[in-house]
Amino acid sequence: MRRLLLALVVAAVSSAGLIAASPAGPAAPAAARAFGQDDFVRDPAVAARKLYDAWQKQDRHAAADYASDAAVAKLFGLKVQPLTFTHCQRTGVGVFECVYRGAKDFEVWFRVTGGASAGYNVDSVSFSTD
Repeated sequence: MRRLLLALVVAAVSSAGLIAASPAGPAAPAAARAFGQDDFVRDPAVAARKLYDAWQKQDRHAAADYASDAAVAKLFGLKVQPLTFTHCQRTGVGVFECVYRGAKDFEVWFRVTGGASAGYNVDSVSFSTD
């Protein structure tokens, strides 16, 4: 009985055009493909790291996925140099400061905002020399 019911549901969904057949089998619905769990960052330290990595590679396009335009512009105005992650700390509700340290105590602070369910994004960047 279960198989018959499942076959009827699949046939109804397929005939309604909700599932497109492919050689590999039915495709996922468009809504499921458009937004998945990997589409946002669930950890503020990871958001800062993704922006840092994009800056190291000089990839502004990738940086824009993890930070505001202002944060990208400010960070990419700095000459690329190796920095070491030190920590992230909560500074308010949904607000974190993630710190990277370079030579001679130079630091870059990433202000990360958001939440675990909606994702985190670097809101602004500042330097210890500001």
